[in-house]
Amino acid sequence: MARPSAKARLQGIERYREQVLSQPLAKGISPDEVRDYLATLPPARYPQVAYSKPRRRPLIQPRGGFPLFEAQRRLTQELDAAGADFIPLTIDSYTRHNQYDTAEQLLRRSEKEGKNYLNGYPLVSHGYTLTRYRRRHDRSSLHDRYHSRGE
Repeated sequence: MARPSAKARLQGIERYREQVLSQPLAKGISPDEVRDYLATLPPARYPQVAYSKPRRRPLIQPRGGFPLFEAQRRLTQELDAAGADFIPLTIDSYTRHNQYDTAEQLLRRSEKEGKNYLNGYPLVSHGYTLTRYRRRHDRSSLHDRYHSRGE
């Protein structure tokens, strides 16, 4: 398999990786562990499988994300029941911009007050264990939204 040149690699990716992995709820996760976990998911959970199937209608790919886990779980269930081909997980803008402390503070405030103070799901603040729990129970293809520009 061809490998990208050093010039083509994301500059500073290790710095971002260290920043994420230093968060309390990221303890114990590693690239090898993630690869092994993803290998256990059925192929139908990946968007490229849905794209590769012949179809007579456009695929439905809604957008959405809530800061609170239960609200995100309900959204996931409702979109799945409505027939969405992809289930979104829109990451909040503080997490997308690596401002994990602010995302954590606003998540706790959202939990305390029962209001949404984030514009999406703070993945790093919830941690990978809770998020994987959600993923195990989804049936549709999964699509993480981690930036606001075109894909």
